[in-house]
Amino acid sequence: MALSRRAPRTFARKRSLVAAIGAIAPALLALLVPAPALAESPAQIAASAASGVVSIESTFSVQRAGGNEEVVGTGSGFVLDRTGRLLTSEHVIEGASKIHVSFADGTKVHATIVGKDALLDLAVLKVNVSAATLHPLTIGFAENLHLGDPLVAIGNPFGLDRSVSAGVVSGLHRQITAPNGFTISNAVQTDTPINHGNSGGPLLDANGRVIGVNAQLADSGVEANVGVAFAVALDQPTRRAIRTLMAGGAVRHAWLGVSLTNIDAILATSGRVHATSGVLITGVVSGGPAARAGIRAGSSIVNVDGVSYCIGGDIVTAVAGTKVADAASLQTAIGHYTPGSAVKLTVVRSGGRRVTLAVKLATEPTTNPGSTTGCS
Repeated sequence: MALSRRAPRTFARKRSLVAAIGAIAPALLALLVPAPALAESPAQIAASAASGVVSIESTFSVQRAGGNEEVVGTGSGFVLDRTGRLLTSEHVIEGASKIHVSFADGTKVHATIVGKDALLDLAVLKVNVSAATLHPLTIGFAENLHLGDPLVAIGNPFGLDRSVSAGVVSGLHRQITAPNGFTISNAVQTDTPINHGNSGGPLLDANGRVIGVNAQLADSGVEANVGVAFAVALDQPTRRAIRTLMAGGAVRHAWLGVSLTNIDAILATSGRVHATSGVLITGVVSGGPAARAGIRAGSSIVNVDGVSYCIGGDIVTAVAGTKVADAASLQTAIGHYTPGSAVKLTVVRSGGRRVTLAVKLATEPTTNPGSTTGCS
């Protein structure tokens, strides 16, 4: 379940909190390098970072039987810099007629949208307030996270301003679904208690640096935290996208144009495929980059030990000579390129032959393309 207001699996929803994101200067976003520091306690992190977290209330017009009705969705966010730019989740403010922001010192103002990116579920807002009200948070490096590292979330669950919760890194390189249906790769999984209203708020490391933007709960069928939540990782491609949004630009993501599945233990030991690791291509978008490069989609569905698989497609085992073990690592690798870049993919064909294909990446569309070849 994502943390968004209307997407069925997002944190934000009607009367839930919109997350405002910690302020970071463009220079810090571009130049900050990891520095050794002593880990801080959750109390110390809260004392230094809570003032940089904001509460967001978005007004939406909803059509009812008797006419249009205005409703409010709530979430979180944080200050990026002292010019008044904030970061939050795109699903928190998408479609809003008005966006209201509340700061720790009691200041309440309207915000405007500087830029947004549905493919990463991120948005940059702008407010006009005194510099004394703005307390930018420091952006960290999600690349430096390890399993078990301590984490702290600050946000506004259920309208409870600047609530603090603590947990650990439960998983890395997870895949989650953005509100527009596309996959966000390299998400951070955490057991940090995160609930409706935390959307857009910061997930901080043990040194108080923002390494993720809280985005979704696991789709467990329970409308509450069950110990599995996800944040959009502030890795190099995402930090680059935030800089673009801060400048009012449109983010362009590199796109391969395929649907993927991992090779699990059942399939790997079945004798049905000619590789035990890598990413199995199940579908290829007609006319997309992969199709033009000759990448082959799956051709048949088989049942192995009670599980259905789409096989017959290429298996991607490396990007530019670097091994990829699963779909998340492939998508993360592609994410480091820009549209128009040429990249070489090593694939294993259905007959076992290994070939290298040159692919010219395109710009990822904002909606799912309709025509795809492969298993139906």
